Amino acid sequence: MRTFPQLWAAGNWEKVKEVIADRGYDLSEVRNLIRENGKESMIARSAIERFFGKIKEHKRLALRFNKLDITFFYFFAMAF
Repeated sequence: MRTFPQLWAAGNWEKVKEVIADRGYDLSEVRNLIRENGKESMIARSAIERFFGKIKEHKRLALRFNKLDITFFYFFAMAF
């Protein structure tokens, strides 16, 4: 299992402006790493938890019944 610093080092983050995560990533080491790279960290647990809760309410989204990406995208857009 890779740690957050390893994942950060392996990624291409030039276009990323904000990093959104839940409380599992709310460590000073992680926040400092994000801040040192000129990004803004947004660690708001309630928003992330509500997002995944809403996805789980819709069985088609949680299990991805749609085979085509475009069909999945439009159903996702209608759900929200």
